[in-house]
Amino acid sequence: SDIMSLDILQVWGHVKRGRYVPAHQHLNVTYLLVADEGDALTVREGAYKVAAVCDIVHGGERRPTLSAELVPVSVQQMLSDALRDRCRSEIVVGVSSILVATAWERDPVESLMRILGEVCTECERILGVTLTVGIGRPCQKLEELCRSCGEARAALEYRAVVGIGKPIYIQDMERLDRPVPEGDSH
Repeated sequence: SDIMSLDILQVWGHVKRGRYVPAHQHLNVTYLLVADEGDALTVREGAYKVAAVCDIVHGGERRPTLSAELVPVSVQQMLSDALRDRCRSEIVVGVSSILVATAWERDPVESLMRILGEVCTECERILGVTLTVGIGRPCQKLEELCRSCGEARAALEYRAVVGIGKPIYIQDMERLDRPVPEGDSH
């Protein structure tokens, strides 16, 4: 129960629950806990796990309201706010994209498409950037989340077909790629 580190984190101004929050500080306390090697590792519950990959494009019609370095952090906060109280999530900001890993009690695809669509719209309106999100298929085992992440990245490849600034679900795109059987007029 000893404190490992005590940090003061600068938080840039961002949008939270539809309202702008000015720059402020967060106090972060980190404790070091050592588990017994015989203890089982457990992961947050949620019957359905889904990965999403977010791609941010700067330089649309509007000039971004923040510097390029601050935009991913603001998008991360917007994603966190949108998903809070709806599912369990982990959001990781990378060099060129943002990874969102989620866990839900029910099949999440419709909800996730709607929520991430709203975040895409907010990013354009508030930040002046275009956010496109690839969404992988839900899985039930944690070890399958890597597959969902790969599918989310593959979904982003369909931007040229369906456009940018919205979520793209891989299963919907793969339906488009299937050839129509002969004699089927639909």
